Amino acid sequence: AEVKRLAPDRVGHAFTFGCNDEGQLGIGSQSAGITQPTKVKCDELFVQFSLGYKHSLFLADTDKVFGAGRNSGFELGLGTNQQACYSEPVRISALDRQNT
Repeated sequence: AEVKRLAPDRVGHAFTFGCNDEGQLGIGSQSAGITQPTKVKCDELFVQFSLGYKHSLFLADTDKVFGAGRNSGFELGLGTNQQACYSEPVRISALDRQNT
C-alpha cells in the first residue's frame, strides 16, 4: 500500500516521509522509501497540502500552487506531460488562487 505523511512545522515548511518512488514527496530525489521527515525542497511556506497516490500538491502562503511526483498522465495540471516525474515542487500557475 502507498503510504505518505506530511507534517508542517510552525512556520509553514513541509516535511514528508513515506513512499517516494516517483518523487511525490518533493524532496529532490526518487528514493523508494523515506523513513525520516525530510523538508520539501521549496523555499515557499505552505498553508495547505494534498497527497495523492503518486503526486502531491502544495498551496503556498503567497497563493501559488506547487506539485511534485508523477505527471505522465497530466496529474500535476501543467498542461504537458513531457517530463514524467518531478522530484522537486514545480509551480502550477494555472492553479494559483488569483487565477481560479
